[in-house]
Amino acid sequence: MKKKIFSIVAVVLFVGASLSAKNYTVINESNSVEIDCDQLAHDIDDAAEEAGATKQEAYELSEAIYQLCLLLP
Repeated sequence: MKKKIFSIVAVVLFVGASLSAKNYTVINESNSVEIDCDQLAHDIDDAAEEAGATKQEAYELSEAIYQLCLLLP
């Protein structure tokens, strides 16, 4: 169990570092910020698999990030 938690934390850190160069926000005409949650979740899924996560782990991580992203204003 400890190994799995450590692996998930390592994947999250790696994904965060690899995605930091991308911009997922857009300021629209009314000066409000829109976040592309679909693209963010897709990129996290890809990066997690590249970091060594299984397909299931990558999916669960990207789904969690997607759901959190939808909660943002």
